[in-house]
Amino acid sequence: MIQEENKVVFIHIPKTAGTSMGRALGFTTQCHKTPAMEPNSEHWNKQYFKFAFTRHPFDRFLSAYFYHFEMFKKKPTKQRELIYKTGNSVDSFNYFISKLAYPSYLRRNVKKDLWFRDQCFWLFGKSLYEYDFIGRFERLEKDFKYIQEKLQINLKLTHKNKTKRMHFQNYYTQKSKKIITNLYERDFNFLGYKQS
Repeated sequence: MIQEENKVVFIHIPKTAGTSMGRALGFTTQCHKTPAMEPNSEHWNKQYFKFAFTRHPFDRFLSAYFYHFEMFKKKPTKQRELIYKTGNSVDSFNYFISKLAYPSYLRRNVKKDLWFRDQCFWLFGKSLYEYDFIGRFERLEKDFKYIQEKLQINLKLTHKNKTKRMHFQNYYTQKSKKIITNLYERDFNFLGYKQS
């Protein structure tokens, strides 16, 4: 997303508080695009403040799963139906992950899904773009304060689309952690999140 007024390029990675961030910064549309997909990608070469937020892959995958579970009632899709039928318990979540262990139709679909795609896809596409700042969901308030200071603005950040659930570590087994670690290998390696 590009905002001319504050000279900002914000790459909104799904399930990283991007909707909250976009609203706080005054973006009128919420879209998920990589730098290469931006229609005005020449902004990348200008003196704009370029930033994004990331999230621990375990937490982000869980958030995306529950998002699809809830959204099935409002906007049904085949994938959301599958998740909805699988269920929202810890056991059903791990069952769904077990189906991603090997190459399959489901694994391919999950890797293409906007909410499940790895964060490196959103950050870079097929090129290495440089950012002025990559914040973390885990430090949302602190990192948003840094952005406000950098842009010399004072805004309130309210968390939108937040789901109520236990800490993500409570949902994973050792086996499901290995599967997600494999699925999001680029994110763990490049973004520096711990695999435990």
